[in-house]
Amino acid sequence: MTIYKRLDDGLMMVPVRTEHRMSLRELTLALYHSNEELGAELSARAVRKAVADELTYHGGELITKVTDYIAQGEEAEPGSLVGSDIVPRLEWARRMIVKAYGPEFERFPEARVALRAFEALSPKDIA
Repeated sequence: MTIYKRLDDGLMMVPVRTEHRMSLRELTLALYHSNEELGAELSARAVRKAVADELTYHGGELITKVTDYIAQGEEAEPGSLVGSDIVPRLEWARRMIVKAYGPEFERFPEARVALRAFEALSPKDIA
């Protein structure tokens, strides 16, 4: 797999489908939005398929849709089921994305640094 570096901001991107490249954050948000069960230990192939399926279904508006959904959940009243699993689901999605895409990032020093920085983000920084 090829890792691309955006020239304007240096963000590391991976190809998801022929016409799409996504950052680790975007991949995490896509997996967050999938129907995969929270806490499921997915294979790298299953993670990539879930992300591609979400992108196929929602297209270029996927990330905006997910961030809006998370913001709405954060504004919900305490004790509400809406937004009750935001942090655990973001942490799970990040772990699965690192598992699926991490080996490619480990091969390149600059990409490895980006991967470590991504792993250090709080769930609030991802959303």
